[in-house]
Amino acid sequence: MKATTIRHVMAPSRWVTACLIALSLGACQTTGDPRQGGIFWSESKARARQDGLLRDAADSQREVDEQTRRGAGLRGQQQGLSIEEARLRSELDRLMTENESLSTQLRELMRRRQLGEGETARLRKLLTDNQRLRAAARVPPPAPKASVTLPVDAVSEQNGRLHREVMILLQSG
Repeated sequence: MKATTIRHVMAPSRWVTACLIALSLGACQTTGDPRQGGIFWSESKARARQDGLLRDAADSQREVDEQTRRGAGLRGQQQGLSIEEARLRSELDRLMTENESLSTQLRELMRRRQLGEGETARLRKLLTDNQRLRAAARVPPPAPKASVTLPVDAVSEQNGRLHREVMILLQSG
């Protein structure tokens, strides 16, 4: 009787084990990604996963290529702006030298000529404004390099005014 009892006790245990194995195999899925686990491997899922990874890599490479092209374009633009800045600084230096010469000529003509009070006051104001402009043109621009254009234009306009006054005084004497 003992053998029968042991047999009856082991029979349900084998049955439970078989059921557990069957359930766990049924819960496994086929996968193409070894990181997702699963007992069964599927070639079609693995290929689909590889295709997805290749598309992602190609998209990333296109983005890198686009950023590289954009960077090259910006470097070219920066180089062009640097050349323009050098040209404008050279022009500003030339205009400042011309401005100093015209200012000196105007002061000398004012000293030599007998001018009325109104004319003297007007020319002194012009020279004072000129000194302010010269001081402002010497200050480095706080904004990007494109702002160098403003002092160049302002000094050029001021030089035109000084030149006209010098010519008027030269012609009147």
